[in-house]
Amino acid sequence: MNSRGSDASQNLLPATSGEKPKGSSTSATSLKNRNHRYRKTQIETASPAQLILLLYEGAIRFCDQALEAMAQRNLTEQHANLVKVQEIVGELMGALNQEAGGELAVNLRRIYLYMLEKLVLANLYDKQEVVQHVRDMLQSLHDAWAEAAQKLLEQTVLETAESLSETARLGDRHV
Repeated sequence: MNSRGSDASQNLLPATSGEKPKGSSTSATSLKNRNHRYRKTQIETASPAQLILLLYEGAIRFCDQALEAMAQRNLTEQHANLVKVQEIVGELMGALNQEAGGELAVNLRRIYLYMLEKLVLANLYDKQEVVQHVRDMLQSLHDAWAEAAQKLLEQTVLETAESLSETARLGDRHV
């Protein structure tokens, strides 16, 4: 990942502007600002594994928004959302460590390149089924990553507990 403040991770944040939208209440604006601050804090404090999950979630959300825009024939929104998905997929690809990740990283890179190609074609030819296919792939990768991250967390907690137990046991000997 480039940095915690990367362009793609910023796409996970809702768009905000300095102007109050016409007809909106102060409480709606306040809620939007709180949501924006929450999401920003979530990104800034996330572990690397959590950042990857947030990127997948953002890409999935933008696929959903692009599909909705496609159904409404809103080409501007369609394009904007598909570009955001492409940026996030590019960020995921940039986060790969091919030396440490070996064959898995190489295969993920190929999958991300495939997704990028499909997203461009889907945008060009208004192919909802292609966007849905990419969305489904992103969801599968998200779920696999979430499962792996959970197993790693459980293993780390178990190892830490065993280490603390051993330290406490050894500490009792020295009393």
